[in-house]
Order: sequence, then C-alpha cells, then structure tokens
Amino acid sequence: MLQQLSFILGGIFAVIMSFHWRSSTALQPYFLFVAVMAVSLYSAAYFYRKKAVHSYGSRALPLHNYVLCTALFFAAFSWFNVSAEHLREIWLSFDHQKHDIEVVVKVDSIIKQQKNIQSYRVKIVELLESDAVFDSLVGESIKLSDYKAGDHVNVEPCDKIRVRLRLKPIRGTANQFSFDYEQFAFSQGLSAQAYIRQWHGIEKASGVDKWLCANRYRQSFTLWLQRSFPGEQGAWLQALAIGDKSSFTAEQKTFLSESQLAHLFVISGLHVGIAAAWFYALGLIIIKRQRRVRINPLLAAAWLSILGSAAYVAMTGASLSGMRAFIMVVAIFSGRIVGFHWSIPFRLSLAFIVSFLLWPLSLLNAGFWLSYLAVLSIYSYSQLMSKRLIQSCALLNDKEQKTVKLWDKFCFYCQHYIGLQLFIFVCLLPITYSFNQALNLASPLINLLAIPVVSFIFVPSSLLILALYPVAALFNTGFLFDLYFSLVNAVSTSLLWFIQLLEALNDFFSAWQISLGEQGINGSSMTLLFFLIIASIVFFWRMRWFSALVASSVVFFAALGFEVLSSYHTGSNDQQKHQQSLNIQLFDVGQGLSVLLEVSGRTLLYDTGKAWPNGSMIQSVISPHFRAKSITHLDRLVLSHLDNDHAGGLEALLNLYAVDIISSSDTAGLHSRLSLFNDENYVETCYAGQSWQWSGVKFQVLHPERYSGSLDETHSRFKTSKQRNDQSCVLLVTNQSQALLLLGDISSKIELQLLKRKVLAQLKEEQYLTVVLAHHGSKYSSHAKFIKALNPDLTIASAAYLNRFKHPHPDVLKRLNTLQIPLISTAQTGQITMKWHANTAPSIIKQRSIWQDRVWNIAYVP
Repeated sequence: MLQQLSFILGGIFAVIMSFHWRSSTALQPYFLFVAVMAVSLYSAAYFYRKKAVHSYGSRALPLHNYVLCTALFFAAFSWFNVSAEHLREIWLSFDHQKHDIEVVVKVDSIIKQQKNIQSYRVKIVELLESDAVFDSLVGESIKLSDYKAGDHVNVEPCDKIRVRLRLKPIRGTANQFSFDYEQFAFSQGLSAQAYIRQWHGIEKASGVDKWLCANRYRQSFTLWLQRSFPGEQGAWLQALAIGDKSSFTAEQKTFLSESQLAHLFVISGLHVGIAAAWFYALGLIIIKRQRRVRINPLLAAAWLSILGSAAYVAMTGASLSGMRAFIMVVAIFSGRIVGFHWSIPFRLSLAFIVSFLLWPLSLLNAGFWLSYLAVLSIYSYSQLMSKRLIQSCALLNDKEQKTVKLWDKFCFYCQHYIGLQLFIFVCLLPITYSFNQALNLASPLINLLAIPVVSFIFVPSSLLILALYPVAALFNTGFLFDLYFSLVNAVSTSLLWFIQLLEALNDFFSAWQISLGEQGINGSSMTLLFFLIIASIVFFWRMRWFSALVASSVVFFAALGFEVLSSYHTGSNDQQKHQQSLNIQLFDVGQGLSVLLEVSGRTLLYDTGKAWPNGSMIQSVISPHFRAKSITHLDRLVLSHLDNDHAGGLEALLNLYAVDIISSSDTAGLHSRLSLFNDENYVETCYAGQSWQWSGVKFQVLHPERYSGSLDETHSRFKTSKQRNDQSCVLLVTNQSQALLLLGDISSKIELQLLKRKVLAQLKEEQYLTVVLAHHGSKYSSHAKFIKALNPDLTIASAAYLNRFKHPHPDVLKRLNTLQIPLISTAQTGQITMKWHANTAPSIIKQRSIWQDRVWNIAYVP
C-alpha cells in the first residue's frame, strides 16, 4: 500500500500545486486529469501485480522505483509551469503591437504553398539587430509566411535565410465551439507569427544538415505526390503517409471531424503502433529463419521494432503525436530489452512522464489526452476481460479440440474487436464531448470498418511507399520507377474508393449525430451517465467489489475532470438558461461579419464571413456552432452585399445546409453565384419596406430603395466597392424592449439618409438599442450626427485583430467617447452572445471573458 500511497500523494500534490500558480484557475482541469490518470494507472498496477505478476516469475517493483516515478511526476509539473510562464512572457512582450526585426532563421518544417504564398515554421538562429525585448526569441519557433515567394530563391527545409520580418502576436478567432488556434499555438511552443518584408539572402543546407534533414524527404515526396496525383487522390495518401493535411479541402476536413476519423490521418499512436508491430513481426521472421545466428529472437525483434519505429517517426516529421507514440513503443519493449518485468501500467506511467518532461506544453493539446486514454482503455478492457479471453483463447487454440472451426475463431475475434471499439468509444466519450460538443453515434460503426482496413492494408502500404521513395527518386525513369508509380497509383486509388465508401456511410448515418446540450444532457448528466455505464460494465463482468469500487471511483473523478474541461472549453457553465425571445450570435470572423439570430426554432443568418482557397469562416466557425446546436437548415439568409468579407462563404454554406430564402440587394450577382446549385433556393431582392415577424420579433429592411431599372443599369450599381457597400441591406430587428440594427458596409452618406426613416425615429427610449457599426468601424462610417440621433446603448465592431485598416478607427472611437456610448469589438471580446428577455435589458456574454483565466489568453483593448 505504500507504493500506491506515494502515487496518490503525488497526484494530490499536483492538484494543490496548480492552485499556487498565477493562472491556476485555467490549469486546474489539466492538473486534475493528470492526477486522476496517475491514480488510475497506479491502482491498476497494484491489481495487475497482485493477480498476474506471479505468472511471470518476478517480484513486485521496489518502493524506491515508485518514489522516483513520483518525483519525476512532480518535476514534470514544475517544468510545465516554467515553460508556460516563459512562453507567456514572450507573448506579453509584444504588447499587442507589430514589430520589425532582422534575423537569421532556419526552416524547421515542410513548406506549404497556396498560389504564390508559402508558409512554414522556422527557428530563430540569430538576431541581427540588438533588441533587449526580443533577445529571448533566439531559439524560439515562429510561423512564417512569404507573400512574394515567386520573387525569392527556392527555399527548402533546413535552409537558413536572412530576412527582415514583421512580427505579429499569436492571435486567432475566439468562438464558443470552433478551433482555438491560440491554445494550439501555445501547446506547440510557437512564439509569434510573421511575414517577410525584405529578403536579404539564403544559406542552403549542406553536408550532414542536408542528408539528415527528414523534412527534405517529406517535402520532396509531397511535391512529387501533388504533381503526379493532384486532387483528393494524392491528398488522402499524403495525409496517411506523412501526416500532412495541408492539401485537404474544407469538405475533407469537415468529413474527418464529423466521422471522428481524424486520428487515422495523422501520425498518431495507431500508426506508430502498427509500424512497430510490423517491424516486430518482420524481426521474428528474419531471426527464426537464420538458425545459425545465436540471438534471442524476441530481443532482436524488439530492437528492430524500436529502430524501425524511430525511422518511421523521423520520416514523418517527428510530430509530437508521433514522438509520444514512439516513447510508448520504447516503454513497452524496454522491459524485454533490459530484463525488467515491469507492469504495463507502470511502463505507460513512465512514458507519460517522459513525454511530459520533453514537451511540457503538449499537456494543453487534446491529442495528448486522447492518445494515452485510448491506450489505457485498451489495457482496461484486457483486464476486465482477462479471464474470458484466456479461457476462450486456450479453447480455440487447443489442438486436441478438433471440433473448433475457423468460423468460431473468426466470430470470437470479431466479438472482442467490436466490444473493444465500443469500450474505447465510451471511455473517450467525455473528452470527445468536451471538445466537439456534438457526438456522432455512428462513429463507432464507421471506425469498426475503417480501423482494420487502414491498419492492415493502407498503413503498411503507405510505409512501403514512403520507404521506397528515396530509391525510386534515384531512378526518375525506367522500369523500377514505373513499377513504383503503379504501386502508388494502386494504393491511392484504392484509398480514395475506400474514403468514398466511408463518406457514403457517414451521410447515411448523418441523422445519428446529436448535440447533447440540445438534448438536455449537460456536463453533470454526462458525468453521471458515463459513471453508470462503466459501473454497469464492471458489475456485468463480476469483478470483486473492491475492484469495482476503485474502478468506478476513478472513472467518476476522471469524468468529473472532463466536465471541468468542458466548462472551460465552451463556457456553458456561465450561460444560464432563460426564457428569451431571441438569441443573437455575433461570430468572431476576423475582418468580416456574420450574425446568427434564432427565434423559437427559426434561424436567420446575416452574412457569412470571408472565404479563401481551401476554406471559409462557414467551415471553421459557423458550421461547428451549427453542429453543436443541431441546426440543420436556415429559414433565411440575408447577404448585406456580395463582397468576400460578407458573402465569401455562400457556396460553402449551401454545400452544407439547406436555406429556404436567400436575400440580397444584388440579385443578379447572386444568381450568377448560385448557377452551380440546384434552383431550389428562393432568391429575394432585399429592399426598403420589407418586413416579417417571428414569434413577436419583427424584422424590417431599411435600405436600399427598391430599384426597377434595366438589367444593365442594375449591374452598374454594383461595379465599384463603394457602390456595393452603399447598396448594403440594412436590417432592423425589434421586440417590445430591445432593438438591433445591422448596417452592413454603408457609408456616412447612407447613414444620414436613414435618419429620415420613421421607424428609427419611432424607436422607444426604453428599448435597449444595439448597433453593429457599419463597415467594421471605418472612419468613413458612423457619422457623429447619425450616432447622436440614435443614441444606442451599445455599439459593436466586427473587426480583425490588429487589422491593417485600423478598424474600429480612432476617429470613430473618439466620436463614441465624446458621446459616451460604449463600444466593444470582436477583436477584443471574441464571439458575442446576446439573449433578449422580456422587459429587461439583454444579457451579453463575451467569449474571451469566459476564457480570461486561460494561460494562453492575452487580454487586448483596441
């Protein structure tokens, strides 16, 4: 019991230590997870030694091993604190300003290219200008973009370049359910993002640096694959072989997210584990055939597995997930190599702590927890099923049992494979819910088919393709290269067909994706449900009451920890439920606009935000919110005008969701963009005087005026950017006690014209008026006379962080300050949620206020 007590005390100490750190509130969930995982692993180790260690003829581990492991556990948390504090200080040193600095950097990743723009990760080797503020950046990693790559010398991984950079603080959009880029960047140790302002020279990699640069091989393989197999065919193989998803379209990324198959297309524990297993089997085959060689075949196979896995991880870029998996492989085979009979939980504990020490900030990455919890789930299943598995395997493999058929063996393995998949799905349910907020109940069924096919067919095939590529690259022509090309073509084509099958299954089971929040299952309900499921499994397999109690308690507290993470991820614990007539979501879409209005089950989206070559704000921001809230269609889409920052995501939206009515002032341009879609959407011209009402909430269009000119004259009204802006569809939303005015991109001239509208003059003084500033807070809008006449209670600017237009402009800020009218910007607050209640002021929730205790969140006041 002393061994277990030392580990339990270690876990408790870690939680207590988190309370004494400056940003302890944000880190408590993560410390709690580690503590719970440690206690569960050490408890499992105790039962493992108690029941099964005698079968190996070894003794229990001495106490000093446990004390050492506990000390490493403490050291890992201390190192995490130091690393997190160091990186946070670097982020704070930018003071929300852009900085120019001349440096020498080394390319530390493959180079991703879109048209004439290249982006890659670099490490700062030398500062060429003395700057005390940025001396700490030497040796740090930054994300670099080159917008004039065509004018510069071709850059390859491991080259050193001398450039003048425009450094910019790490900042992403902050929305309730979308990807948190700042958390990702912090967990990856990124210090800043930058782009090249001046190019001074390049030092090409040579010698050892060149030949040992694995990213060069990855870059060469990627370029050849993109040239030879463009489109989806090469993209899927590229992701599977080297874990690079840069060629994926937004639709492919959405499919992986919905089907929960993303773990198959990153170099994760599954891929490294499969590679290790194949190398181990190959080692056994080779050694057993070499009868003259007196080498322990198991020992030789273990070494080959470790060396082969190391080479595979290096060829795939040595990603954090791959390196963590490699450490697990080393931990699994270490007992075989050094002769120690350590228990599996103890080895996993060591692997966990070593990974934690090497990459402390990866603790903030969901993949870190998913990988270790998946392995722990597999081990837990084997322990729960140990007696039945041993008895059944003995019966099936007994040579004297001549009546055992091949079909019986097949059914046995299928039964436990299915049971294992369902068990893993249940065990990972809390963390999946915490980060996705929507669960695809068909994902276990899709994974049942995908995992064995990918594991036993496509991963070995991709391993072979990757291993043969350096050889094939030496023979650009000839029979060997043609044979290699045929092999790659066969694998990539088969993989594409298989993916299309999985997409069809996902579409067929699309109705099985539910939002637990919408079904009334909150974090507490999820915890209780998870606890009951695990307790039922434990009871079903008739474990001893003490074992059942320990297992159920561990699971309960683990689920409780995940609930804490869920509250920090979504902020749902701060959002009290009220009876409201209207929910307003003003999304943080950078330099653009998108507002969702929900009234009694009916939905209206005002603008879509921007789009870019491989994505849009629809896929990255709005679609995750729709999935979490179980929104499957829109009753109305209003496009203020058709500029990219307001309507760029139109096509992406229609690819994902049905829309009953699409309204815009430029219907001719809208019809042109809808030509690729079925003419099922009702296109409506947006003009002043239109109105409709949903459950007591009134929608009124105030601008532009209805136009009845010829088609040529209609086109002429939208030729220039200023004309398109001034033809924006202005929407007023009101109920008895609140009002919301959406102005699009109109100029001051149109604002003054709007003052003549009776409906604005008739707004009641007791109505709480919110105005979304025109043109993101441009100095050419928000006229002082217009603002003074409206006298809004709140103004909002939808603008990007440190945007080049300086929106909201200082002139606008000055006008609002003079009139003492409050302003909030999405660049400062992230997503803004407003809830209208009867006869009261609306409640306003700012996403970054919910995230304010997160260590990576740096407060910003524009």
